[in-house]
Amino acid sequence: MKKQIVTTIFATIVVLFSHGQTVNVGDNSGTATTNNSFFGAYSGQSSIGNYNSFFGYSSGKDNQGTGNSFYGYSSGSNNQGDYNAFYGYASGRDNTTATNNAFFGTSSGIKTTTGSYNTFVGHSSGYNNTSGESNVFLGMYSGLNNTIGTKNTYIGRSAGYTNIDGENNAYVGYGTGLYSIGSNNVFQGTYAGLGYNNNHYSNLGTTRPITNNNTLIGYAAGRLNEGNGNVSLGYAAGEKTKGDYNLNLGYAAAYNNQSGNRNVFLGFYSGYDNSGSNNIFIGNESGRNETGSNKLYIESSNSSTPLIYGDFSSDIVNINGKLGIGTASPDEKLTVKGKIHAQEVRVDINGPIAPDYVFEKYFKGESKLNPNYNMPTLEEVEAYTKANNHLPEIPSAQEMSNNGIKLKEMNLKLLQKIEELTLYTIEQQKEIKLLKSQVSKNKALEKRLDKIEKLLSTIED
Repeated sequence: MKKQIVTTIFATIVVLFSHGQTVNVGDNSGTATTNNSFFGAYSGQSSIGNYNSFFGYSSGKDNQGTGNSFYGYSSGSNNQGDYNAFYGYASGRDNTTATNNAFFGTSSGIKTTTGSYNTFVGHSSGYNNTSGESNVFLGMYSGLNNTIGTKNTYIGRSAGYTNIDGENNAYVGYGTGLYSIGSNNVFQGTYAGLGYNNNHYSNLGTTRPITNNNTLIGYAAGRLNEGNGNVSLGYAAGEKTKGDYNLNLGYAAAYNNQSGNRNVFLGFYSGYDNSGSNNIFIGNESGRNETGSNKLYIESSNSSTPLIYGDFSSDIVNINGKLGIGTASPDEKLTVKGKIHAQEVRVDINGPIAPDYVFEKYFKGESKLNPNYNMPTLEEVEAYTKANNHLPEIPSAQEMSNNGIKLKEMNLKLLQKIEELTLYTIEQQKEIKLLKSQVSKNKALEKRLDKIEKLLSTIED
């Protein structure tokens, strides 16, 4: 029997609609104008608009708009705007001239007056919005205190709760940006960009800062952020940042950095305790315990001597390992497979000593620099080279091919051979000088002998 009654009622409604009639069901529901449907006591009462559908006690009461759909107690009860959809207790209750809004949930958009093109879904979502436009609030208490802010998207319970007049924000996740105020922010993840509560600033005797242009993604990323232009991606990345223009990527990256600016921290716990500025830390735990500024760390641990360390303020870079150029298996601090072009190469003399001992031994008879040194004679050098085809103390061609050349040691050995050669030359010069002197004497004797021979020849004649 009940089913037949309901069917009859709806059949009647369809017939009335088809004839452009107003359907009113409920005590004191509106009867003015045409093409309206009012269901519930006082629904549409005093309404003068057309093409409206009001369902619920006092829904659409005093309405002057057109093309609206209101469902719920007092929903749209003072509406003057057009093409709105309010669903839920008191949703859109104070709407005046705003148009094209969709409010779903108890008290959603309840104070909206002139703001249009909004979508509020959830209990008290957009509760205090008055003139803000083109906002999307999804979740209980989302955008609750927004009044004049525009083009915001808050998704999640209490997302954007405190933001009053911020614009162009996108918050996704439970409590994202709950206490944050500002514009052009992107927060994604539970408690991302949460902000300090009101008691914090009351105790400090300061006001809440406006934070703009931040991108915080991850659970509690930038949770207590008070800076601008920061990018934090990862669980608790940049959680306490108060500085500006930082890039924090990784679990708890820059977790305790509160005052630093223009840092780049990439990796798990990178820059965790840093408080400086203009740093670049790359790798898990890189620079974790570094507190200074203008530093470069490339490392996969919290070591204070990272694989690559730099200081931007003094233009210094240190490599604490082996560097290979043209090779994947360097065997020294620097291994180059290929050619090197340089204007100058400077080598510190540590280890093998310079061969001053060659001259020291020759001229002083002994050497303190190298007491065991003895310069070989030319006869010994001749015998050695004849037998080995290379100089003494110089690697053979085969040894050079197998082991390469140590330039510092080779240059010092070559210098030793040059000094020895110099001494050989000095000795030879002395011998030549002596020979020349002897030759001169011999020539003088020859002249005297010639004279004597001539005298003897005269006497004989």
